[in-house]
Amino acid sequence: MEFITLNNGIKMPAMGFNRFESDRTVTADEYSIMLSRAKGLANTNSNQSITQNSLVIAKEGMFSSGGTVTEPVAGEFDATTNWLDATRAGNTAHVDHANVLYQIPETETELPMVFLHGYGQSRMGWMTTPDGRDGWSTLFLKKGHSVFLVDQPRRGEAGSTIAMTNDSLDTWAEDSKNYKPGDQAWYTHFRIGRGTPNRYDGSQFPEGDEAQNQFLRQMTPNTGSFDLAVNKAALDEVLSDVKDMTGKKSIYVTHSQGYSLNGIKCLGGFFNEKDNINFNGIDFCNVNDDRMFCC
Repeated sequence: MEFITLNNGIKMPAMGFNRFESDRTVTADEYSIMLSRAKGLANTNSNQSITQNSLVIAKEGMFSSGGTVTEPVAGEFDATTNWLDATRAGNTAHVDHANVLYQIPETETELPMVFLHGYGQSRMGWMTTPDGRDGWSTLFLKKGHSVFLVDQPRRGEAGSTIAMTNDSLDTWAEDSKNYKPGDQAWYTHFRIGRGTPNRYDGSQFPEGDEAQNQFLRQMTPNTGSFDLAVNKAALDEVLSDVKDMTGKKSIYVTHSQGYSLNGIKCLGGFFNEKDNINFNGIDFCNVNDDRMFCC
């Protein structure tokens, strides 16, 4: 077997290693073959027919809003030791921001929509159903709305924070780092049935073990303890950033715990639980534990 010797003196099998010399140029024939194969892969996708119900996304991306930066850890950062310095001397941390995934449809005709999840979940709950049907965000994208899907501070892809959570729903005790199981509790709390796999009569939750499995795998704990002020500050920034990006007011949709942020700033004003908002001829204040505001 052929071996190669790395810079640190370690020998490794050469199988799979790039045998091209560093100064070797690709021949015209080799380039032509690679280009032909790349075009073939591209055409495979472009030749697929687009049906009337297909969704075309003109632009999508992610950004973070709000948050703070911690003071540097005492000492001076040493780039030569980097992660090997367990004291983290000189390091700061960007924490307690919200993270936003946005999608803008090719045909945008309506107001943008900002979605915030409830306790135990992330934006994933707006994007799909446990049995794989279109989620709320996809349904509204097809209606011409841009969507902005938020992971609130200390949850999902906005997990960076100063201290680990001691919330009673997520951990055993204040000093615990062990995740507290809650499948049956969440299933019951979401009013699907009294504990898995029971279902209430007339439940519209999809049937089957796989749908139940997918639902329970949507649940995600807080990385840090829930802080209403931190969350409100981050969502203020989200709505402001959406306004700056789109130039429009946005429709703010929440679920369950997300409504506790009812004092967020909406373009300089405040909406609270006493406000009714008219959207397409419908007054929204409390819709089965969900809320919709124009902000």
